[in-house]
Amino acid sequence: MTEPTKSRLSSVPSFVSATQLLASDLDRLAAAGRKTPCQYVLRQGDERFISEDRDERESARGLCAGCPVLDLCRAAAIEEQCSWGVRGGVDFSDSRTRRAARRQHHRKINRSETA
Repeated sequence: MTEPTKSRLSSVPSFVSATQLLASDLDRLAAAGRKTPCQYVLRQGDERFISEDRDERESARGLCAGCPVLDLCRAAAIEEQCSWGVRGGVDFSDSRTRRAARRQHHRKINRSETA
């Protein structure tokens, strides 16, 4: 089984979406009996990732730090134009943070295309 990696997004053809890659990696993790940090807390009814409270969302961001699909999750959120909640370690509820994450993502993509 191929282990999901944080850098996998840059090594695939551009016609494969981040959302498709994320779904594939989540399936691999599930097959291995593993879950992402958000899957653990969401299954327990914890809504930090989508809370109205900024401090709760900040707590959710911290849970993302060691996630095996962190970069794919962020890329999928950007691709899907997420506008609320925490995904991939980014609080998309804050418009300035959302714009900064999108700019950084596009710079990474452009660098990988020219390499």
